Amino acid sequence: MIVEDDTSLRELFAIVVEQSGYAVITAENGFEALYLLETEKPDLIVLDMNLPVFNGMQVIRHVRSTADLEHIKIIAASASTKANASEEAQMADAIFPKPFRNNDLLNLIADLLDNAPA
Repeated sequence: MIVEDDTSLRELFAIVVEQSGYAVITAENGFEALYLLETEKPDLIVLDMNLPVFNGMQVIRHVRSTADLEHIKIIAASASTKANASEEAQMADAIFPKPFRNNDLLNLIADLLDNAPA
């Protein structure tokens, strides 16, 4: 799952990740992500920390406190060092500063998922 409020970035990330063999669902804000997580159970979430409607910190808290979601790997992504240093970001499996290169993101996804595309 890719959760990013910037439409261009969200679409770019989705294309790059799909072309690497992973199935992708997207959400444009934290509320939509939480709604999708009621029915979708992704292996990994690339999560912008600075989202409207529910921010990344709120999404991480929800995922980590919900039994059937807590196993999901989370990559917290933000250009803000404050957001990346937050307690919630530290609950993510990886913190990834923006901007980043697509290959760096794909390598991190592969590492977190043990190189097994979904």
